Amino acid sequence: MDRATRRAVVIRVLVVAATLLVMVVIALARGSGAEAAVDQSRAQYAAVVAVMASFDSEVIRPIDYSEVVDAASARGYLEQTARLFVDDESEPTSGVYQYASIPATAAAEFHRSLGVAEGEWAGMTTGRIVLMLWRAEEGTFRPPYRPGGGGNVVGDTLVVLLEPASGLETRGIVAYAQTANLRSSAIRVTTGDLTIGGIAPR
Repeated sequence: MDRATRRAVVIRVLVVAATLLVMVVIALARGSGAEAAVDQSRAQYAAVVAVMASFDSEVIRPIDYSEVVDAASARGYLEQTARLFVDDESEPTSGVYQYASIPATAAAEFHRSLGVAEGEWAGMTTGRIVLMLWRAEEGTFRPPYRPGGGGNVVGDTLVVLLEPASGLETRGIVAYAQTANLRSSAIRVTTGDLTIGGIAPR
């Protein structure tokens, strides 16, 4: 939440609190404890509604794999995926992301190059796959590191391979150099900066 939004929430809460105080005073002046209790309950409910409304505008609905159709949606999907792997979200970590399209055969070859099971990628010989990368600092990610299971391969790059129609997906942390073949087979490449954790700059 940025400073302006935080200020707006505080102001809204103060206004509701002042309203609550006025309603209680009026109800007590009427001489009825029951009326005071009812008015206080209503004011408290209004306070909760007001605070929740201020946060609702910031709630981001998760992006489904089937919604990854372009560079913008891929960036959002990569960001939400990266949060699952970042070791410490309390501090912002900056990196460079890359979105591209690769042939399905490159995805299978990538698995083979890492010595992990190809799974369903082995049977895919046609079609194009969405490639998403986020290269950050060494030590950014927590285990498990390796796509398809296996040992802890320390790396600085999150790789996400996705076939949006079926949901077939690989996620893993590798060294950036290990993505060379993937990147060399890519087309429609988009790159940019991506910060995960903390309060990202707006």
